[in-house]
Order: sequence, then structure tokens, then C-alpha cells
Amino acid sequence: MSLQKAVTIYIDCLESPPNGNGRHYVEHRNGAIFFSEQLLGSLYDAYGEDQANAELDRQFKERRANND
Repeated sequence: MSLQKAVTIYIDCLESPPNGNGRHYVEHRNGAIFFSEQLLGSLYDAYGEDQANAELDRQFKERRANND
């Protein structure tokens, strides 16, 4: 999976309603549940913090600009 796609999934997760414990999550097609902190850790492991954070910043800015 590309960094861009992984970050999109992470941000979509954060924008989804939280569960009853206040945690954001996505459900994988195989039924597995991944919480936002797990997704962020996976991003850092796969792409490094600097590269992942740069793409997170870019996509968050792009979404804010599109919502204004």
C-alpha cells in the first residue's frame, strides 16, 4: 500500500465517529479492527516518522483547504 493511501485511511479513521470508549477505528474487510493508534504506529514503522508526518501534514492541509 502506498504512503498516500495509508495516510488517507488513517485520516478517514480519525474523522469517523468514535466507539463507546472514545477510540477511533477502522474495520478491515476480514473483520479485524484497527484502532487509530495502531494505524499511526504502522505508518511510522513502514515509512518512518518524518515521511509519514510530512504526508499527514500535506493531507490535513489539503482537507482543510477543501472544507473552507
